[in-house]
Amino acid sequence: MNRDLDMMNRAARLGARGIGRVEPNPLVGCVIVDQGGAIIGEGWHRRFGENHAEVNALNDCRRRGRDPRGATMYLTLEPCRHAGKTPPCAEAIIAAGVARCVIARRDPNPKAAGGAARLEEAGVRVEWIECPRASRLSDSFAHRVTTGRPWTIVKWAQTLDGAIATRDGRSRWVSSAASRAAVHRVRARMDIVMTGVGTVLSDDPMLTPRNTRRVPRLPRRVVVDPSLITPIDAQVVKTAREAPTTIAVDESAVDGHEAVIAQFIERGVEIMPIAPLRGDIDLSLLMRRLCEVHQAMRVLVEAGGGLVGKLFRAGLVDELIVYLVPKVLGDAEAIGPVRGLNVPSMDAAPRFRLVRMRRIADDIEAVYRPGA
Repeated sequence: MNRDLDMMNRAARLGARGIGRVEPNPLVGCVIVDQGGAIIGEGWHRRFGENHAEVNALNDCRRRGRDPRGATMYLTLEPCRHAGKTPPCAEAIIAAGVARCVIARRDPNPKAAGGAARLEEAGVRVEWIECPRASRLSDSFAHRVTTGRPWTIVKWAQTLDGAIATRDGRSRWVSSAASRAAVHRVRARMDIVMTGVGTVLSDDPMLTPRNTRRVPRLPRRVVVDPSLITPIDAQVVKTAREAPTTIAVDESAVDGHEAVIAQFIERGVEIMPIAPLRGDIDLSLLMRRLCEVHQAMRVLVEAGGGLVGKLFRAGLVDELIVYLVPKVLGDAEAIGPVRGLNVPSMDAAPRFRLVRMRRIADDIEAVYRPGA
């Protein structure tokens, strides 16, 4: 079992190489080992519309001069059974004579699911394994398929006593240079980087991944701005030709602002009207629109407590990345990361579980997901 888990973790690492190039398809990795346990082929889904991980791994076997007949294949996601942009992977596995297939997660897409059953029908031995790293690889895909919304990650940096900025809004710099560099790498793996208009007005951020070695594609910047008060000379507007930018507005703000909207469009900004919900932009609808229009699978939210609190209230927070820095403000009026929840007791507070943690310089990066 340890050998199986090692191989599945290896497949997960391979699958992660496709980030930014395969979406909206899932990230998938594959490892093939012979009957003696030696690796004879590896592959991952490299680019949307091209061969899936299984076919790439089988092709790798042939390039090495190895025959996959009788081998074991490790797959982070159940092989597809349907013909889409590529032929069914289940049939390729059967044709290659693979004897055993170890899979970490079922395909949540009803159009593609059923590959494991097809393998068993053909006499391939199918086994399921619990491997958190491999399962997490396709979380955003599964979430998009089952909810119609992208996987939404909220990120902030805070002092030891829970402040993200001084009482007058100054937040540069809460975290270390090393943590800020890590954030740029996180941005480079996203489809969308979202913020609120308050952050644009106070910090005028670029929200692009910079000084990072690998940027498969620039994420789209999305500004939640119900009343369309984003300055025309804001960084996200001035650079909209270089990095795609959307301003999400309350649909009622469109009427009477045609001239202003024309200025934004002329600079390359997309204006996305969203229907209101209880007097504010319907954030759930916005997320669905980003899926439909831009095939978004992963959204990183870098915003103040107002927008973050609204996301919490709407049940749209799927993951937290928190940078804990060794500073103390000791000011009761310092600004915190979340506002507007009005939780009556500790027992009623939203709960999260720690997924992973690491040290970055003297900061701590902690990743959480909902759940006790």
